[in-house]
Amino acid sequence: VVVSYFEWLQNRDKDTWSREKVLNKLNDKMNDAFNRVYEKVKETGYNWRTCSFICSLEHLNYSYDMKN
Repeated sequence: VVVSYFEWLQNRDKDTWSREKVLNKLNDKMNDAFNRVYEKVKETGYNWRTCSFICSLEHLNYSYDMKN
């Protein structure tokens, strides 16, 4: 899904990224997502699945607030 988003960005900007650039961006996104969930697990003591859901809701809330 993330790489599909990158493809959309490239098409939107009429740009082409190298394989290396896509992999680096994907690695950054995945590491960031992992770290956010990991910190939530440490903070709350909840399981990984619950913390992933919490992080998703927090991100949606942040995105919603940025639009309003």
